[in-house]
Amino acid sequence: MADSSSPKRSVFISTGVPGFEYRIRKDGSKVFYGWIPGRGRTKLNATAQRAARAEWDELRGKAGRGEQVIVPAKLKVEQVGDEWYADVHSNLRPAWAKDCKRALDKVIYKAWGSRRVSSITPQDIINLDRKLRASGLSESTVGNYLKPARGLFEYAVLKGYIAADPFKQIPRGKLSSCNTRREHREWTTKDVRRLIEKAYELDARDNARAEYGLAIEFKLRTGGRLGEVLGARYGDIDFEAGVWLISTQWTSDNELAPPKTHKSARRVPLAPELVKKIAARKLRVGAGDMDFLFASKKDGKPISHSNFRRRGWNLAVKGAGLDGGVKVTPHDARHAFASEMADLGLTSADVAEVLGHTSATITERIYLHAFNRDEREERVREAMIAATKGGR
Repeated sequence: MADSSSPKRSVFISTGVPGFEYRIRKDGSKVFYGWIPGRGRTKLNATAQRAARAEWDELRGKAGRGEQVIVPAKLKVEQVGDEWYADVHSNLRPAWAKDCKRALDKVIYKAWGSRRVSSITPQDIINLDRKLRASGLSESTVGNYLKPARGLFEYAVLKGYIAADPFKQIPRGKLSSCNTRREHREWTTKDVRRLIEKAYELDARDNARAEYGLAIEFKLRTGGRLGEVLGARYGDIDFEAGVWLISTQWTSDNELAPPKTHKSARRVPLAPELVKKIAARKLRVGAGDMDFLFASKKDGKPISHSNFRRRGWNLAVKGAGLDGGVKVTPHDARHAFASEMADLGLTSADVAEVLGHTSATITERIYLHAFNRDEREERVREAMIAATKGGR
């Protein structure tokens, strides 16, 4: 029979020191609490009375000096991560929200999910970064995987779960950056034409499952993002004006979604020859305005991102002999387009408007590369020869 004189577990019991109390758990252990100015009754982490008293005294001292009082939470990384995601996901672009959740589940929780959020150190983060890089992932990919973790720990500080953000204690340059600029191919007019030619040759194969030629030419001649290109419908093409009206994109999850940014909803001028090819394809397949330009069959969904890469782009790149050296990805079509347009005399502002960039600075800093380098150097060389002959 239970002792009727034993205290109830829900009751706070005084230790004899005003403001310093404890409760009794079901297993008989004690949970200590201390009253802190401006914070009220606060649960302490120490489990022994003497250690809990020392912890309480330290926290009261901080409060008295006007310092922020943080009691490291016993919450697990996964608990805080889920709380952070629930708080922010509605404000994120749908595609990025999915990427964040995927990074949390497959990378962050796998590494630290069951650990207390207060236990993660700067060295833990550096070690995870190195492990991911060692697995063969690119620096930008690793940087993007760690982005949700940065948000998680910033949130933990804001909520008072931890005193300091371990990411902010890491020296600059120690972690992978998602903004790292990888090396890009220096394109030539012949490269672009050869790639388009080889793309159309893929369509002539007996075992071709879809047509990639027009999709690859469309991407190289408009600079559109892959999702924007795959999400294009015949109704988005103003055949009379020769303009592509971008208002949606086809995501890697095979869903139709809004463009990447507000600036991404835009008008892209089309060359007359490209408009004729699109019109001819529409007539040939009997498509309506709501049908996708690059569906594998009439009334069907667009080609998936992965199939475009594997069955179209990569094979065309290899056939064109562009697979040696620097890797050429579908996104490089935007770089090729921007560089060619600049080489032909368009301003950075003009190119930025077509690409859907928020400023010409982004276009100049990231997308413009040498184009037709040999021809340009020859023009410079001829000018130098002319200057020498005409000199004194």
